[in-house]
Amino acid sequence: MQPAISLLKSAQEQMEAISADAQTATASPADLQAQISLLQQNLTLLSAPKGIALSSGEHLQMSASDNLIATAGKNADVSVAKNFFIGVGNTLSIFVRKLGMKLIANQGSITVQAQNDLMELLARKAITITSTEDEIKITAKKRITLNAGGSYITLDENRIGSSQERRGNI
Repeated sequence: MQPAISLLKSAQEQMEAISADAQTATASPADLQAQISLLQQNLTLLSAPKGIALSSGEHLQMSASDNLIATAGKNADVSVAKNFFIGVGNTLSIFVRKLGMKLIANQGSITVQAQNDLMELLARKAITITSTEDEIKITAKKRITLNAGGSYITLDENRIGSSQERRGNI
């Protein structure tokens, strides 16, 4: 029993560190209190020193009325042969501590939408938008404004306007 408790406490410490970093980066952190309170309650503990496998010929369902928590000391891999759906009632927060993030579609397009609110892209360094074989289109109903170094260009239905801190050519 003690080895299993030690593994759970180690997982909790790992999640505390990642959640603290996520909160610093303004991402939504994990619900650590749920994890801590779970370890202090009467529960069924399934443990094995080398691993546990679950298998089903058709369906496998996990359900919890409050929290579903998964922690891995190294890797977590999910492979799905057809469709993968994530439905969230309130907030989806994805946080990466060190080596970045990739979203790649080998075939088909990628669509990102904020259907009823603002969309923001923020980077400390450069943002690059590249079309390797076609054009780049930027469309707005009211206005497009490009700002850089104190100067700006505004395009709207009536005019193309600009302002420059220093004189120069457009």
